Amino acid sequence: MSSTRLVTVVFGASGGIGRALVSLLASSSSSPHHVLACGRSLEKLQTSIIGGTSSSLPAFDSSLVTFCKADATSLADVEHALKCAKDIAEQNDAKVHGAANCVGSVLLKAAHQTSDEDFHDIMRTNASSAFYVTRTFAKHLMGKGGGSIALCGSAVAEIGLPNHEAIAAAKGAVVGLTRSAAATYARKNVRVNAILPGLTITPMTERITSNESSRKASEKLHALGRLGEAEEVARGLAFFLDERNSFVTGQTLGVDGGLSTLHVPA
Repeated sequence: MSSTRLVTVVFGASGGIGRALVSLLASSSSSPHHVLACGRSLEKLQTSIIGGTSSSLPAFDSSLVTFCKADATSLADVEHALKCAKDIAEQNDAKVHGAANCVGSVLLKAAHQTSDEDFHDIMRTNASSAFYVTRTFAKHLMGKGGGSIALCGSAVAEIGLPNHEAIAAAKGAVVGLTRSAAATYARKNVRVNAILPGLTITPMTERITSNESSRKASEKLHALGRLGEAEEVARGLAFFLDERNSFVTGQTLGVDGGLSTLHVPA
């Protein structure tokens, strides 16, 4: 594997999964990444990543984390983030190795109750962001010897759950994008993979997980009888971004407590 320092871009870095991924990448004992942490608010990025604490996450070198205001639902912002990553690489004798898109949203509504605005927002946040990250970074990486793109889908793209039509459509698009892009860029050594989480405890899902009845109902859907932790999902993304796993592409990894594949009667 390359001994060159790696620069990796994480979009949605102020969210639960994104923050955990930044910590994991910047603390890797074998080959720590310089992480460009991107989000829509610099203040929120700094508060959540530097100010946040988690006993399950390793300590990391804050000098290996740079913040960038960038919204992954904007192609111009994603391209700006790549430019910032290239600047960091040039200043540190490093190379831009890849990107992870942790941007996402949740909508639990039946199709007939979902407004046009709701649907377009879900598609933009989940599918468009994944496409812009893939488009921008694949174009760069294919000319630089390759690299890795890791996306966030969802177990709901693999299993039919009621009242998930819009989010299932958006995350299903991410799965299709992952496989097609992996095939397109494989000969350029650009790997594209996606994580498919079950319901994960993050600030984004707090409305569901903080309600006792909703939480218990959700736990029963997962074969392991519990919800996922942000760190567990982030470790899957870190696996895809690790150069030691360079023979893995076009894959979707369910970190979902068995939600998409198992039915365990209560």
